[in-house]
Amino acid sequence: MKLEKANLVSWCRQLAQSGGLDNVLELVDERLKGEYDKEQASLCINLALLCLQKMPELRPDIGDIVRILRGEMEVPPLPFEFSPSPPPPSKLFHKSRRKQRANGDNNTSTE
Repeated sequence: MKLEKANLVSWCRQLAQSGGLDNVLELVDERLKGEYDKEQASLCINLALLCLQKMPELRPDIGDIVRILRGEMEVPPLPFEFSPSPPPPSKLFHKSRRKQRANGDNNTSTE
């Protein structure tokens, strides 16, 4: 196993930063010999990348993940830290309101 593949998180980040979701399909087990649903694999990898963001407040919560997997919520764009260009502000996860509610802050601010 190559050194860069020894740490799955680092390898995934490196692949995403160097080529986006097409590139990260290298993460799929080669024993599948390409016989898998690439769309589903991309979805799972994108969700994993969302959960790997360095800033915890940008990570989706489990409810968001479940809604995405059920098809009830659109998959957000590739996280900024993995993307060659930033996503439009409307597509970013805005967690501060949820975090405020969790901390007992009842002030509702618009973002």
